[in-house]
This record gives sequence, C-alpha cells and structure tokens, in this order.
Amino acid sequence: MRSSICLLLLCSGSLIRAQEPLPVEQIDARLRQAMSLARETNKTFLVEELLSTRDAVTRAIERKDAALIERLLRDMEKEVGLDSGGKTMAGLPVARMTYQELKQLGELDKKLTEAMRTGKSAEIQAVVEETKKLLGDRVGVPDIRRKGENPKIIPIKPADLADLFGRILDAEQAKLKHFQTGKPLPGTMARDYANIAEGCAAFRLLMEKHQPKRVETIDKIITGCCESMVALQTEEGFFKFPDLRGKHIRLGEMIEQMVEQSIANLEEGWVIVPFPDGGSQFDAGECGVALLRAGAILKNPAWTKAGLKAAEWAKDYPPVANFNYNAFSVRLLAEAYRQTKEAKYLEAAWARWKFGLAPGQSERGRWIDPHNARTVYHFIILRAANDLLEITPPGDDRTTLKKAVQRMVTSILDEADKLGAPITSYTVQELGRVESLADVSDSRLHDRLAQAATVAHLKCIQNGVKAATPFPELAAPANIWK
Repeated sequence: MRSSICLLLLCSGSLIRAQEPLPVEQIDARLRQAMSLARETNKTFLVEELLSTRDAVTRAIERKDAALIERLLRDMEKEVGLDSGGKTMAGLPVARMTYQELKQLGELDKKLTEAMRTGKSAEIQAVVEETKKLLGDRVGVPDIRRKGENPKIIPIKPADLADLFGRILDAEQAKLKHFQTGKPLPGTMARDYANIAEGCAAFRLLMEKHQPKRVETIDKIITGCCESMVALQTEEGFFKFPDLRGKHIRLGEMIEQMVEQSIANLEEGWVIVPFPDGGSQFDAGECGVALLRAGAILKNPAWTKAGLKAAEWAKDYPPVANFNYNAFSVRLLAEAYRQTKEAKYLEAAWARWKFGLAPGQSERGRWIDPHNARTVYHFIILRAANDLLEITPPGDDRTTLKKAVQRMVTSILDEADKLGAPITSYTVQELGRVESLADVSDSRLHDRLAQAATVAHLKCIQNGVKAATPFPELAAPANIWK
C-alpha cells in the first residue's frame, strides 16, 4: 500500500526565494520521506516526535535559518535510520520522491491497474515505461533499507531444531492456547493464524521423528488456527479483516476511509469487504495455502474446501499495481494446482505472473517502484516465483522464470555484500528453495542462506527461549543441515 500524506509545507514563492540554498520542495521531500518511514514503524510516539520536529522546521523556514533547518532534518532522518541528507540508508541509495512525483506515481498506479485488467501486454508495458521515465535512476531502488546480519555460521541439526521448537511450545504455551480455541480473537488478522498453522505443519514431520509426544499439541494448534480461518472466510472466499483503527496507523486510516464510504463495510469489529487497493489478496493467499496444506496433512476435507474457495476468489480477482499483492495470489493458485492438478489453477497462476508481476521487474532485478523494491516485498515475490517454478514443466516459460529468479537473487546477494544476510520472514525458506530450483551459480548464495538460518534460530534462544522467528522460517533450516 502506498499511503498519501498531506502536503507538509505550503510553498510560497517568497519562501522559495528565501531558501535558495535548500529549496522548500527539497525540504518537503525530506520531511515526507522521514514521516513515511516513521509511520511504517507503527510507533505513535515516533510519529508525534517527528510531527513536532516538522513544526520546528516550518518555524525555522519562517526565520530563514538554513543551518537550523538542516540540523532538524538530519535529526529526523537519524530517528528513522536514514543517513544524513536522506539519500542513503546504511550507505546504500534509497529512493526519495517529491510531492508532485508521488502524485504522478499514484496516477500511474491507477493506469497500471486498469491496463493489467485488460490482459494486454502492450498496454501494461506502456504504463511501465511511463513509470520508469518518472523514476529515472530510482527504478528498482527501494525507499528503505535494513541492516542484515553477518554471524558466524552455526549449523543446527534437525533433532536440535525439533528440540528447540518443543521448548518454544512450552515457553509460549499461554499465547498458543488462544490459537487452539478455533474462535477468532478480536484484533488478530487471519494471516496470523495462517502463519502459525503453516509453521506447525512444516514442523510436524520433523517432530514425528524427533519429538513424537509433541505432535498432539501441534495438531491442536493447527486445528484451532484452521477453524479460526474458516470462521473468518466470507461467502465470496476472501477473509475478514479486524478493525485496527487506533491500533495501526496506516491500516487504521484505510479502514476509516472504508467506513466513511459505508458503515456496512464493517460488521461486529471486522471489515467484510475486500480492500480497494487489492490488499485482501494477502490474507486470501496466506490463509488459502495454510488451509490447503493443513487439510492435506490432517486429512480434513473442510479445510481443503475452504482453501480452494479462497483460490477461486483469487483466480477471479483482478491484478493490481502493487505487485507484491499479486504474488500472494500466484502462490495460492500454485498450491491449488499442486493439490488438485486442475489446469485452471496453473493457467491462472501463470496469467497473474505474466500480467501482474513479470512486467514490473527492472534490470536491477528488483521491481520498478520504491515500495515493491524493498527487500521484504522482493522476497514475497521470490516466494511466488519459486512456487511457480515448482509446478511448471520444462519449456520456455520455465526458462524465462528461472532467469527472472536469477536476477532477483543476484540483487539480494549484491545488497547482502554491503548490509549482511537479509533477515525477513522468508529469507531461509526462499533462498533454500532457490538452491534446488533455479540453478543459481553464485558462490555467495549458500553462505548467506546459512547465515540467515543461523540468525533464525539464535533469535529464539537469546535472552531466553521465545518465538522470535516466524514458525515457517524457523522450520526451514531443517532442509539445509539434514
């Protein structure tokens, strides 16, 4: 989601002349960038602190105090992790955009969504080229960077990983009991149930072998999460979303706008219509996959039916300009094909990739716009590509897709050379699959994968045993050190 932020400064001609060494447009762009990153943290205190600093900048402009303006801007940038000047984070470039450029990008997003819905490649490509022209040298450059990790690699044996997961189940027993009830908790997103269910399903085979007494508990958690997802699924196939107003800055604002449009969009604390920006593909994809996998493992046809219902909704839902949302549908449709072997799901997965994802990949390997070029969204798209690779037979489509994946991985590894192994909710899972799927002949790949796997399990034992890594990501090292 790209949230528009109201104009931070009113730019009169007299102010521009007074600040010629640092134009108001540039000040505004730096303020907007810092405020956007602060909002991403969902930390109200940080947003309020930066709002106060923004007001101080406005007063400094009125006094024509260029030195104070620069100091205040740098203080804001430091608070959100930007290097001084706001052009880099951790020494690597980030994309910064002016108010007018953001407006233009928003209009291009609308055009791109409309072009995607026509299914005409030429129209899609024309809008992509317009976007590239607007962005210039910022094509494929993210608007945020995060430091990675460079730990000493510590292999963890599958038996030790199973033991760690068992200890996490004990340590988090009180929290996990809530997920066993089968009743959705207010304020809990459907995707949270999906993440836990999918992670427990990933661990189940490992626990059967090394910790068999834990399997009953794992099955109870999977069952509770799946029943909660089924309860949250709408008749159409997508999933209700909790009312997060007052709890989440960005999502709360979007929900408020939906309620202003119609109070009927909200029912008993849940949003019951799809998000207008295509974001409901997120929960549909995560929940659909979790239900399908859990249904297959625990042989529960009701969950399988619910998963396929989500896949049918995703199949018919049109692609949107926010590329990573489309990736969730690719993943779900690929899983539906994997389990049913029905051609309609494979065809739909490939159509979503060809019209909703592939056109946006830049020469850098990242997706063209600053939002989707972020490493976390890059991994979400890589996950969808890996799912598609796993179900696609040899041929031109598979060859083209492998090349796209290779460019994606090169981009990840190039960034890791500067920042360390990226730590996301998907790093170990997806780099691990790349090793076996994409023929990436890059000597850096395995070491970065092993470093990320090391961090995944170390985070769970530092300062006491806890669930500090998402369960699916924590399970993934079992495939590296077998």
